[in-house]
Amino acid sequence: MRPLQFALAGINAHIGHDLALAVVDACRDLECAPVDLEDEFDRVGDVLVLLEERIREELMPGPDLLELADPLTHLLGCWSLDRARDGAWLAARSLWQLRGLPELAGEFTERLDRSVGLVGRMLLTPLAGP
Repeated sequence: MRPLQFALAGINAHIGHDLALAVVDACRDLECAPVDLEDEFDRVGDVLVLLEERIREELMPGPDLLELADPLTHLLGCWSLDRARDGAWLAARSLWQLRGLPELAGEFTERLDRSVGLVGRMLLTPLAGP
């Protein structure tokens, strides 16, 4: 596996799982709805975009090593920070709506964990090459 795969798998776990749960925790603590934190969520997202760009620049193999047919190119093209953020926002809003139904909220959180884990395992697919 290549360092970039580990970095993006970590970002995916943070965004897809931790960020969604953090929004709900913040809403409980601040006694507000997720929509009241949307601007802050977007600001965190902007920081993550900059982080992802820097990670890709520093860890992506140079053009001589990276071919269009390189499995890493395909793998990284399958994951999107924007889609991960959209999913996290939807998960946070959904969990907020489920807060009065602890059993269902728990099941949703467990499924969120599994789906984020699946994407993480996909990002950590062993690849042939340098």
